[in-house]
Amino acid sequence: MLIRDLQYNSPKISALAKQVSAGSANLIDLFWQDVQRCGAPLIEEIEGDNENVIITFLYKGDTNIKNILIYGAFPGFRYAENIMDRLLDTNIWYKTYIIRNNAKFKYNFSLNYEFDNDYKKIKAKSILDPFNPNEIVFAKDDEAPDSTEMINSLVVMPKSKKDIWTSYRSKIHRGQIELHRLPNLDLDSNRRIWVYTPFGYKKGSDKFNLLVLTDGFDYLNYLSAKNVLDNLMYEKTIAPTVCVLIDNSINRFEELTCNADFSNFIAQKLVPWIWDNYWVSKEANKTIIGGVSLGGLSSAYLAFKNPDIFGNVLSQSASFWWNSEWLTNEFKKSNKLPLKFYLNVGIFEDKPYDDEPVMKDAIDNMYKVLLEKGYEVKYENFYSGHDYLSWGETLANGLIELIGKI
Repeated sequence: MLIRDLQYNSPKISALAKQVSAGSANLIDLFWQDVQRCGAPLIEEIEGDNENVIITFLYKGDTNIKNILIYGAFPGFRYAENIMDRLLDTNIWYKTYIIRNNAKFKYNFSLNYEFDNDYKKIKAKSILDPFNPNEIVFAKDDEAPDSTEMINSLVVMPKSKKDIWTSYRSKIHRGQIELHRLPNLDLDSNRRIWVYTPFGYKKGSDKFNLLVLTDGFDYLNYLSAKNVLDNLMYEKTIAPTVCVLIDNSINRFEELTCNADFSNFIAQKLVPWIWDNYWVSKEANKTIIGGVSLGGLSSAYLAFKNPDIFGNVLSQSASFWWNSEWLTNEFKKSNKLPLKFYLNVGIFEDKPYDDEPVMKDAIDNMYKVLLEKGYEVKYENFYSGHDYLSWGETLANGLIELIGKI
């Protein structure tokens, strides 16, 4: 059972409800004054529990409010279950859960939710939490036609781990980023390819490891991949590595759902271009393919189809639920390949949408199948949901597991 399924009553809200029922309506204004001063969400301790706390989302509604959806990696994407309750006939809207006290997550409120899975409609009506002063901003991709700046309310629980690898360090050597534009699958357009070369990169006797990542813009701008690589190599935690980051196509879903054309593009065009232009190893055990979400699914598929190129799979919060777990079943039916895996998933990752399988269950199932087939697999849970907040740090964890220096 996921932690987000364990709903608790807030002692403070329960006490207020009793007082209001008894005729103490003047307490409502005092309640909002307290929220304005202390901020939201409301966090309350659980007696005798050192790992979890009670969290209550709050919204001050007016007569135009029909309902309020909490929209984000926590409490998850089973939208119908995350509608706020109204406290009697007051202007207090709330929803209470239990959560780990070391979690972090981002969220917004979507006003007057229409009870469908159209995330574009939900996003269009979403707002920041007016009582939460903490927010996080994700930059717009100026070259993507549908891209917009993303701003979310942010919660970092008191015992959340401090970010180590994604943080910018001012006094270390740093690598370089080059942008290339290569002919795309259809040959009628170009695709952005970013290439990271580490500090001191030059041709010599030893060739560099190669890391290939899908969703290149996201890795660079949201997951701080450059900081991660700079810091890992400065600490000599991994060997010097060249990283190639691939741009999304317009139809990301089609391209990253076990697409044979995309696999051929990577294996027959992109990788040979990398080999021709950069001093990197052609050995599969020194080559990593990685991605997040659909990109995590795609990375496992690309390695499945091209084990002679990619010997390591870095699969973060992968969408293995796709097509009734088709790829998991393909691994189950096939002979063992010379592949090494790093898988992870957030503890709040349930269903991507109301009508889809549970994401965490699908990842757990892939993990089980890989172990049964005899693969070397590192599996990690992190205390967040299906969002960017932990993927940068766990990118570092995955690289250490797959190509870390002993």
